[in-house]
Amino acid sequence: MGSALNLKPILSVRYGEVRVAGLARGQKSAWDKVLKTIEKDGGMDKTRGYNIGFTGKKECVSGFEAFIKEHFDAEYKKTVPVGSVIGVHVGPGENAVAVFLN
Repeated sequence: MGSALNLKPILSVRYGEVRVAGLARGQKSAWDKVLKTIEKDGGMDKTRGYNIGFTGKKECVSGFEAFIKEHFDAEYKKTVPVGSVIGVHVGPGENAVAVFLN
């Protein structure tokens, strides 16, 4: 059903707990919602930088990586594969950003 409606889950991981932070319709809306969720949760600690993650093939992360780099005023650290715990929830071809919150 979610695929037919182009729904994208926004997940948050805190202290090892995975929770649904929201839903978005379409990739661009999901990326915008990620930014809004970070701001709502206190904003990113810009002194600690950020990492980008992906599930499946690394080629699937290039658009998200460019979007995040454009919107974050902090040091980019690296892009890494996301582990199986998150991957089982979202499937292949999804993206993640890891930040420390203020």
